[in-house]
Amino acid sequence: MDPAKLAIPKNAIFLNDTAEDELRRLNLAGQASGQLSSSGPMINGAIVAETGEQSSVGTFFIFRPGTSSSLPITDNSGTVDGGDPQFQNGVWKLEAVSTSQTGSGWNGNFRLWVSVDGKKVYLTDINNSSGTVPIFPETVGSVGVHITGGCDLGIDIATVSGTLTSVNISAYLIRVR
Repeated sequence: MDPAKLAIPKNAIFLNDTAEDELRRLNLAGQASGQLSSSGPMINGAIVAETGEQSSVGTFFIFRPGTSSSLPITDNSGTVDGGDPQFQNGVWKLEAVSTSQTGSGWNGNFRLWVSVDGKKVYLTDINNSSGTVPIFPETVGSVGVHITGGCDLGIDIATVSGTLTSVNISAYLIRVR
């Protein structure tokens, strides 16, 4: 049986909460389809999503579960196809975000955000002039941020001073279901 056939249990199901056998069967089907985890992160569920090398400031998407995109995303097997059904239906926990930048005396402002239907919630708002540094969760402590279909992880980058040569934002995410 392939993952597409096992993905059927992701649809809403109403249960009789006293039917223990039925709950067990649904739990097993959910785990087999990769839609459920009762033990934490999914096996081989860690990815690094990036903006890619950018030579200008602006708003950039880092990670969009549920859509194929040209964003560089890698896991332990190499590049990941965002169109994979398992990828689309996943719930991802944001663990860390860092920036790698170059430029002549460039100092940038980074505003990391999560959005739902275009409504943003900002996670960080920091200035940085270093080459490679963490920007999340370093600045906000251990905050639980989960990203799923319909959500976007992105960043607004602005110049504070100097000249930007290139910047790349990398996010480390773990699939939790």
